[in-house]
Amino acid sequence: RTGQGLFVNTAETTTILFEVPIAPAALHLEPGWNIISLTTATLASDLPAGIAGVPWTLENGVMRSATVLEPRRGYWVYVIFPVDLALE
Repeated sequence: RTGQGLFVNTAETTTILFEVPIAPAALHLEPGWNIISLTTATLASDLPAGIAGVPWTLENGVMRSATVLEPRRGYWVYVIFPVDLALE
């Protein structure tokens, strides 16, 4: 429930995953380099016109271009004018 917390006491180290529904949103990006990450959505390479070139990500210590933006990864994108990136 919104506004409520939860305390869990266990005898051993435990991983607990919570799935929280997230309403569709948009990331507002300003001109210059922006670092973005997606929570659940996956975006294909058809990014808005304000994003120049391709997104970049760090993989095994090496920068590489990305054709698909995957959840829970960081990406650098260069923006030439303010743009809202819709997330579903």
